[in-house]
Amino acid sequence: LFATTAIDDDRDDARVMKRRFASLSVVCALAWAPARVASDETMTLDAWRRTLGLAPPLGEARAVAYGMSVALAATLGETAARAREGRRDGRRTRRTTLAAIRDYAHAPLCEEWCFRACALATLMRSGASAASASALSSALFGAAHAHHYFGMRAKGADARTALRASATQFAFTFAFG
Repeated sequence: LFATTAIDDDRDDARVMKRRFASLSVVCALAWAPARVASDETMTLDAWRRTLGLAPPLGEARAVAYGMSVALAATLGETAARAREGRRDGRRTRRTTLAAIRDYAHAPLCEEWCFRACALATLMRSGASAASASALSSALFGAAHAHHYFGMRAKGADARTALRASATQFAFTFAFG
C-alpha cells in the first residue's frame, strides 16, 4: 500500500487513491503465488478454484457477494456516523466517487482475495489446520491495518490515542477478518 505513497499522504487525495489502487491491484495479481509455491502437486483449474474458495458450493458470484456484504456491513457504522455528523453541522457530507469505489469495492475485494482466499489457501496448503490457518489469516489481516497507527502519529495524534485506535481496529479486523 505504501510502496507508491507516504504514510502521511492524504488518503482522500485523488492521486494518492489512484496510486494505491494500482499498488493493491499488483499485490492482488501476485497474491495467489505463495499458495502455488506451497503446493507440491500440479493442480487443475478446478482444483485451484476450490483451493481459493471460488468453486461450488460457494462459486465465484456468491463468493464475491459474500465478501462485499461483509465489507459493507463493516462500514455501516462509519457511514451512519458521517451522515449524523453532516446533519449536525448543517451541511451534507459527500464522498467522491473514487473514495466510494475505494471504500466499498476495491479495498474490500482486495482484502477478501488476499487474506480470505490466498493467505488462507497458502496456510492450508502448507499443512496448517483449518482453525489455525483461519486464526493466523485473521491475525495477518489485523496486522495489515497497523499502518493506521503510523498515519495517526504522522497527523499529530499522541502515541496513546493512536495505539488505542489501532488496537481497536486490530481487534475488529481480527474478529471479523
